[in-house]
Amino acid sequence: MLNVMLVSASDKTTGFLKDFLNMEDAMNITTCKTASKARRTALEAAFDMIIINYPLMDETDYALPQDLAEKSDASIMIMVSAETFDNICDKMEKAGVYVFLKPVNKTVLLSVLRFAILTQKRLRSIRVKNRSLKDKLSEIKIIDRAKCLLMEQEQLSEAQAHRYLEKRAMDTQHSRLQVAQQLLDKYQISE
Repeated sequence: MLNVMLVSASDKTTGFLKDFLNMEDAMNITTCKTASKARRTALEAAFDMIIINYPLMDETDYALPQDLAEKSDASIMIMVSAETFDNICDKMEKAGVYVFLKPVNKTVLLSVLRFAILTQKRLRSIRVKNRSLKDKLSEIKIIDRAKCLLMEQEQLSEAQAHRYLEKRAMDTQHSRLQVAQQLLDKYQISE
């Protein structure tokens, strides 16, 4: 499920964006009317995508998207008027914020939103794989550390240390990681 925050003082724009996003599967949409509410909300939850429609009642300096970009890895898009566009476009793009010129072409907006949704789904998948790889690497480090400890303390060869961990895991019906961690705890070595 993608978490999306819509920040807009305009109920019409919020309604349009919500209607489109609700057509996509698994969207959790949070709406805010002010920059201060958006900042508080962003502290309480992580968002995959943030769409901000300017002007906002409590902000004229366009600091919100930059603040949010620094504190999250969400895709951030802002919608601004033509007189503002040229002044802030470079600054926003350097912060990784996509800027739409208002009035927004509906077809272009929907295409960009669809692309952002697909990108966030792909990023989420990559994050899950990355987390899994980090966990696996951590597990390998602990097991290798336990093997080294067996080699040092029990004068076993690497093959013997490996076999010891495997056999101990089978005998106790624990994972190799659990056996390795127990061994490190026995010798009071923390990873």
